[in-house]
Amino acid sequence: MQKIANKLLGIVVLGLLLSGSAYAKDVKLICTDIKDEGISHILIINDNKKTLIVEDEPGFYDALSVGVYNKDEIDGDKRIEINGKVEQQFVYNIDRRTGILTLTSHFFSSKNIYRNISNCKLFKENKF
Repeated sequence: MQKIANKLLGIVVLGLLLSGSAYAKDVKLICTDIKDEGISHILIINDNKKTLIVEDEPGFYDALSVGVYNKDEIDGDKRIEINGKVEQQFVYNIDRRTGILTLTSHFFSSKNIYRNISNCKLFKENKF
């Protein structure tokens, strides 16, 4: 009887461990520019899948190419190609300790680089 109980307990514990990744929870952030509160970015992170998604326009999402994903920071980038050549690159760096997003925009044809700093907080869904 003890062996059956131990096996059953082992099956239950294993099932709980494996089901955790099946229900990976997305965390949605809203990051507001520190210089211009009219500029904001919505990001979705998922620690189980180690993904970073940006909502460019309401309802339109882009998965970023993730380079660094750890307990301290997340780096992801998005590249825009025209005729097979990278013309723009957007690099998102989230400092998980401070909640600060640094967005660096590279425009290769003009060789311009812009950097925006934003404060991130959990995104609360609409109340109505």
